Amino acid sequence: MHVLSTITSPTSFEVIIVYLDKDFRGVQSPKLPPVRCMSQADKVMESSHHCAQLRALRGVHNVRDFRLVLRADVLDRVGEYPVQVLEESVAATKAMGVFDDYFPEPLIIYNPRKS
Repeated sequence: MHVLSTITSPTSFEVIIVYLDKDFRGVQSPKLPPVRCMSQADKVMESSHHCAQLRALRGVHNVRDFRLVLRADVLDRVGEYPVQVLEESVAATKAMGVFDDYFPEPLIIYNPRKS
């Protein structure tokens, strides 16, 4: 929060949060299969973790206006599982009223890395 409050440029900017394979409970790198089967409780726990991060970023946004970008930099063999998790987390967070005209939903980017 302190760093954002020291930026004096009047132009808007982006804050990009980069997620790696290890940031998703369902990803088993380097094991096969790359995405493990998870119980509903595990899926809820994973989504809750990401929702908590998004709610915290709302507080940071109150210090300085920025566009939030969530980028999943994961091994290509994992597929789009991380994007689905992030999309579900954003939807759940939106349902809590965190996103609005002042703090819009983040852009989600999928950047698969070669194995």
